[in-house]
Amino acid sequence: MSINHIDFLKDIYFKNENKVIDSSENTTEEIKVKKNNRCNSCNKKTGLTGFICKCQNNYCSAHRHAESHSCNFDYKSDGFKLLQQINQKCIADKVNKI
Repeated sequence: MSINHIDFLKDIYFKNENKVIDSSENTTEEIKVKKNNRCNSCNKKTGLTGFICKCQNNYCSAHRHAESHSCNFDYKSDGFKLLQQINQKCIADKVNKI
């Protein structure tokens, strides 16, 4: 029993992406979901050069920066959390006076 390597990776990568639960019958149905290969701002085809922003949208090279597509992701709080994890408080032992 041999498993095709590509099919195995596809099953892992697209594990829950194609499943939709129908509320009326409570069954799962396989539905083809087309990957978005267009810019979310200008609807230009991005192809292989598309950029996925932290707001989980696909953008072309002109709209890849957060300022150009009015990104709703909060970079300030994300950076603050990252700095808190990296720079933890460093407390030294007290020196006894002689």
